[in-house]
Amino acid sequence: MKEAIATKGPVFAMMKFFNDFQYYKGGIYECNENSGYLGLISVCLIGYDNYSNCWIGKNSWGTEWGEKGYFRCRIGGADSLGNLGQTFVEIADVTNHLWYMTPLPARYYVSGKKTNIEWHSLGVNKINIYLSTDGGTSSSWTEIVKDMDASSQTYEWIIPEVESSQCKIKIIDSEHTREGSKCSIGAAKTDGVFGIGKERSVRLIYPKGGETFYNSHRYYIYWDCTKNVSKVNIYGSTDDGSTWLEEKVISNGEAQKKSFLWTVDTRKFPPTTKGRMKITDTEYEIDVNDINDDIFTVSDEIIGFNDTKHNKHLPEELSLTADPNPCRNRLLNIRFSLPKNTCISIKIINLIGKTVTIILDKENYGKGNYIIHWLPINLASGIYFIEMKSEQRILNKSFLFVK
Repeated sequence: MKEAIATKGPVFAMMKFFNDFQYYKGGIYECNENSGYLGLISVCLIGYDNYSNCWIGKNSWGTEWGEKGYFRCRIGGADSLGNLGQTFVEIADVTNHLWYMTPLPARYYVSGKKTNIEWHSLGVNKINIYLSTDGGTSSSWTEIVKDMDASSQTYEWIIPEVESSQCKIKIIDSEHTREGSKCSIGAAKTDGVFGIGKERSVRLIYPKGGETFYNSHRYYIYWDCTKNVSKVNIYGSTDDGSTWLEEKVISNGEAQKKSFLWTVDTRKFPPTTKGRMKITDTEYEIDVNDINDDIFTVSDEIIGFNDTKHNKHLPEELSLTADPNPCRNRLLNIRFSLPKNTCISIKIINLIGKTVTIILDKENYGKGNYIIHWLPINLASGIYFIEMKSEQRILNKSFLFVK
């Protein structure tokens, strides 16, 4: 490969594509096989650096990706498709070849919008392009364009009105009636496919930014999403979103619940004054995501009902309080004490006895003092009751909410 670059100049090459390559920002890339193999992509190798033992290449994903559209990656043990993503097969001298580039794997394309189908070609004059919505498993391929000039290497495609996570593109040399590249591009769960469908989105509502989250306290995280999102991941950052913690705050959470009771653990989410959270659609993390508006603080200080000082005197009876009261469009602190290990449920009910929110649903707690920080979402101004039901009795506490 080095000889080809030195004597012929830049060469096209096939590269094993792992999910982490999409997030490459610079430096010498070494793939993480555990991030998930997505197929093969085409790149252009323009040089190499013997001192740093790396290839220098150009991708087709625009100047916002990588090192202004370029990348460096560690040279593998052989110039062949080995086990790692940083080894290649040169295809520059192959005749009658079609090399698929985009649409990309693990991506989502919205019906009615435009995107480019891109390819490289060698010795091919005309091509046909087809779409499959079942992963290419059947003989049913829909024609997108016929007898396209192969040298243009791009086609502006209006995404069709279909709903599928198993889409593939097939490009055929129309003059020689032989198949070219059968794109390996798509959704993270199925090698070689991508998604098409209606607009889908996720949006973090809380935290917004400016909050302080204390170790061992429990806070509700809130989000909104379209109906076609089924699962979400939420990631934490301690450096204003420059990097994201490996352990997720939420993994494969039920998207349509739109809330999650988070227990702050500073062993998993280290103390920071530059905290951020990011929510993603588990199926299409690159295209469907949102980051909270501003930074927040995570503190390892344990204060309030959960601190050591208060727990020196463990409770002898069941109790329930709430503050501030009135609650003026801010966090409501629900504090409760349990004299023994018990299963409890907590819910918010209105004046006519209708349940408007479930805070806890039959969760087991040990003897002690506890606090849950709850943000009233979509709640009208008025008087409400907190109902706590334990195995022994039911307690109620009223509060006034002012929007």
